[in-house]
Amino acid sequence: MDGDAEREALEAIIRRAKLYIEKTTKIPSSNLAEPHTEPVFWRDSAMGLPPIPGEPVKRKHRPGYILLFDTPHGQYRFHADITTNVVQYDSRSSR
Repeated sequence: MDGDAEREALEAIIRRAKLYIEKTTKIPSSNLAEPHTEPVFWRDSAMGLPPIPGEPVKRKHRPGYILLFDTPHGQYRFHADITTNVVQYDSRSSR
């Protein structure tokens, strides 16, 4: 994935994460600061999170990001796969 495509994919992932926070906290996504982003390589499709019951975990390395949002309701952490645009909320976040 080239730099422009990765940047666009990351922006789309950030928008999805902001919408999730907006739905669960009623904080308008426009009021959320940009998250801290940390590039990572996931070892499998669970992206460092506990597997979803009944979902197979595919063992394939894939690039992604950890997104950290600081909000008045606490910190929200998301794990994202940049190649498939999958975003999962880490329920272990501090809220």
